[in-house]
Amino acid sequence: MKRSFFYKFLPVFLLFFSQTTDIQAQKSSFFFADSLFSEQQWPGALIEYQRQLRLKPETHPIVHLKIAHAAEKLGLWSECVYHLHQYYAFHPTDEVYDKLLQIAEEQKLPGYGRDDLNFLYTLYLEYYLWVISALLAFAFYLVWVFWQKKKQQQRVPLAYQALFFSYLVVLFVLTNTFSWLRFGIVKSPDAILRAGPSAGSEALGPIRQGQKVNIVGARDIWYHIETEQQFAYIKKTDLWLIK
Repeated sequence: MKRSFFYKFLPVFLLFFSQTTDIQAQKSSFFFADSLFSEQQWPGALIEYQRQLRLKPETHPIVHLKIAHAAEKLGLWSECVYHLHQYYAFHPTDEVYDKLLQIAEEQKLPGYGRDDLNFLYTLYLEYYLWVISALLAFAFYLVWVFWQKKKQQQRVPLAYQALFFSYLVVLFVLTNTFSWLRFGIVKSPDAILRAGPSAGSEALGPIRQGQKVNIVGARDIWYHIETEQQFAYIKKTDLWLIK
């Protein structure tokens, strides 16, 4: 009986022990990476932080900022702007965006200008939570009004019904406007643009490592992208996706 009880709970114990060991190993690895970062040993810190991201992609956003800083010190500009973008997605501040524009201007990286699409996307990231919170507060108010009317057995005015319908439309638009929009950053120094999604299609020429592009579609191992000059195809392995 005791033996069966032991064997019954042995897998649970082993699972808990392995998870605890993994957590301790991750903490130890982060501590090692942070110590390298504080000592300004940029190559080692960069390697350790990158390893942590591969093992645990949902790592705290500050790791992206530290990788960007280490990459900047090492002159790895494509990696720098990519991780700055990843950090910006979590903390959309003017300071981070201005840093992106500064690096892009100094290194002459195309695609980072304040064009209409980039500007709208920036506003969307910065004020999305505030706008959604305001709309939700307004929705709760309308629901409270409807409940009070129903409680008093009164008819809900058409104006309130129209407001509620308008709210649903605005909420749908805000939550879906940029769901189709994707950006990428060229990570390969040897990336070639092509006219079609095939290695045998016409080569349109090289594209600058670190350049930011709009992704308009995908087909097999290719992304269909828009640059400042043209539409073209690029291999997926040559591009970092900005999430």
